[in-house]
Amino acid sequence: MALINSNNANLTQVDINGISSVQFNYVGERITAIQPIQTMTGVFTSDQIIADDGFVRWLDATWSGNQTDFDVGLFVRSSNNPLTNEKWKGPFYNNTIDIGLERGKYFQFMVSMVSDGTYVPNVTDINIRYITSKNI
Repeated sequence: MALINSNNANLTQVDINGISSVQFNYVGERITAIQPIQTMTGVFTSDQIIADDGFVRWLDATWSGNQTDFDVGLFVRSSNNPLTNEKWKGPFYNNTIDIGLERGKYFQFMVSMVSDGTYVPNVTDINIRYITSKNI
């Protein structure tokens, strides 16, 4: 069960295969009714994805959802050790990106979505593929 948490308030638990938690937090100043909203930004950071022992390299990342221009950006990073301070690469705006240069068996992605209030982008699923030397 994935725990959905917004600004340290546990909202609900949902069965999402492979995801243990989803965290949403304010970045910057909190929006109030007094200030006019010009843009809103939402950021989702995945848990670390750990490839199996036969890991060779990452292949690609694909996502589905709604986007106009550059309102959904995907960032990626990887390492041979648990991720701590690795720099993010991106943003990537296409629905399919080549992540073959990411060589570490620990992988993480981040999605940034920006809305001006007239249109709200969304991402419904993300698939990360890699090559393994194991017979599956």
